[in-house]
Amino acid sequence: MDFVGGELKLIRAGSINFDLIEQSLKKPLILFVCTGNICRSPMAEYYTRNLIEQRGLNYRVASAGFIASGYPISESAFKVLRENGIDAAHHVSSVLNRKLVEESNLIITMTLRQKRDLLSLYPNSYNKTFTFSEFCDFASDIEDPYGLEIEYYRGAFEMIKTRALVLLEKLEAEVE
Repeated sequence: MDFVGGELKLIRAGSINFDLIEQSLKKPLILFVCTGNICRSPMAEYYTRNLIEQRGLNYRVASAGFIASGYPISESAFKVLRENGIDAAHHVSSVLNRKLVEESNLIITMTLRQKRDLLSLYPNSYNKTFTFSEFCDFASDIEDPYGLEIEYYRGAFEMIKTRALVLLEKLEAEVE
């Protein structure tokens, strides 16, 4: 690859898909990870995407989990997002995979255990994987509200909102 005149040019094919490299350079990807990708990580994805759009920032966001793909967002997570003016009706859970990890510029897990599990599967992602609290200088994990009353989802969402604001402030400060 070569960068000539402000443009990325493919000189010869390599092990990483050129389109993937080009897309990553143009719009970095923030990946949120939780256990099932039906509660915390989609709330983080949709809320952060909303903030990015409001601020006109140049980031992509996605989310994934360690288990079970093809499920809708949990009813309580959907309600909490809707209460905040965010529509996640089209969310379908996806399982974390090598391609998604490689494509991501920043990987944010909800708990320290998830970070450890992710790094045991993808040790090369060490420099770009953090817990949400770790990256944003907070102390506690965002615990899983799955199966609990909606108030627990609201509590988790408040933690996500606070951290998402700090995350974007930190990323914006790095760009400036």
